[in-house]
Amino acid sequence: MSPVRYEVSGSTVTLVLDEPSNRNAITPALLEGIASGLKAAEEDARIRAVVLTHTGNTFCAGADLSGGKRGKQGSAGAAPTEGTASAEGGQSGAAAGARAVSAEGAAVPQRADSGGGDPADPTAEQRERGRAAADVCRALLESPKPVIAALDGHVRAGGMGFVAACDVVLAGPRATFGVSEVRIGVVAAMIAPLVLARLGDRTAAEWFLRGSAVSAAEAASAGFVTRAVPAGAEAEGEVSGGAGAARTAASAAGGSGAGASEGGHSAAATTPAYAPPASASPVLAEALEEVLGDLRKAAPAALAASKRLVNRRVLRRMDEEGEEMLDLSASFFLSDDARAGMAAFLAKESPPWVVSE
Repeated sequence: MSPVRYEVSGSTVTLVLDEPSNRNAITPALLEGIASGLKAAEEDARIRAVVLTHTGNTFCAGADLSGGKRGKQGSAGAAPTEGTASAEGGQSGAAAGARAVSAEGAAVPQRADSGGGDPADPTAEQRERGRAAADVCRALLESPKPVIAALDGHVRAGGMGFVAACDVVLAGPRATFGVSEVRIGVVAAMIAPLVLARLGDRTAAEWFLRGSAVSAAEAASAGFVTRAVPAGAEAEGEVSGGAGAARTAASAAGGSGAGASEGGHSAAATTPAYAPPASASPVLAEALEEVLGDLRKAAPAALAASKRLVNRRVLRRMDEEGEEMLDLSASFFLSDDARAGMAAFLAKESPPWVVSE
């Protein structure tokens, strides 16, 4: 079974990252699920928008830590130390019960004698893992359909790249964000062109250097999130980081707000109202429906051209810096610091470079 569910409701496709037991970690299967879902949505003329969301308390923790330990993920071909940042929402480097450590969709390889066959070219293998994740981020940016991230859980490491590649990002009260790679001795290089394009320099320095988690409200203030929807927003009509306009409570019923020809169909009856993800909080679902209602009013060709226009800068940055970032990422993931940091994380100990004062 794919870790990504593909659901159609009216003129909207929802891609649900649906492996909460693994904190929706990045695996080849998850990357394939997102990529194939985007392609299917692109080929369906009825579809006006794609929603990227999740089940469980984590949107995406980064790369899979379990590696070969999980039979259904065996195709990853990664060492058991494959992983990324703790998505438990804590700011420590070894949150209790966490399964992932800051790594951007790439494996931290074991020594050559750790088993698993011919090590061949570890650098090339590492670069290909990074390239696979970057290709999915590019697909999110280049899809002619607007992609809305609807998050109400933790986002770490490689998951931050997915979020940065979306066109609109709505974050519920349980969402937190973090670029925590430095805490295990690696560099958040593969996601850097995307994440840095969404942040100012001062904020980027704090996020990339401190490696700690920030709230949805902080992420919205920094411009990384479009809207942070606080727990009391439904009653107060308050939305952070966006227009915060009051909306009709009935907007989700019968596709109201998009007109009788909503989604380009001749009658509203042929386009059922969008059904929000079951895991979405009521206030997040309401904010999502507001965005979708606006997108239904837009001409598809103009929408696609406008998306190309607004994403031109970040795509250019990916083109210019991509190979350099692949090299930088691989060099650190293959380093002694990465091995020590990963081993410490798995043992729930502090890595050797941590000092008390």
